[in-house]
Amino acid sequence: MVLLDGLYANGPIMERCRRYHWDFMIVLKDGSLPTVWEEYRSLAHEQPEHRCEQRWGERQQQFQWVNAIRYEYGPNGKKFLEVHVVTCHEHWQVVDPKTAEIITKHARHVWLSSRPPIA
Repeated sequence: MVLLDGLYANGPIMERCRRYHWDFMIVLKDGSLPTVWEEYRSLAHEQPEHRCEQRWGERQQQFQWVNAIRYEYGPNGKKFLEVHVVTCHEHWQVVDPKTAEIITKHARHVWLSSRPPIA
């Protein structure tokens, strides 16, 4: 499996990975692959079974995914791939060094996957 930065979230790179039989997880940045984001947002709320929560150290994480999103690319969208989108929203508490107050921090991570996640 190859793990790639968001600079590599594009059809030719994913096509090459598939051709070499490499699984992949690629960071999906906001604004990249707008049609994939649109499909993810339209389906995510309809698939409550594609969610799970866990603790990782001091962090509470909520994962959600949508499988089998068709991503079209190339001239006139003649090429296409099936991808899976995984999101992780996490939050944790830290002590603010200036005020000594406990504050909650948040982060979100999103990936394209060549394989559907397993709950």
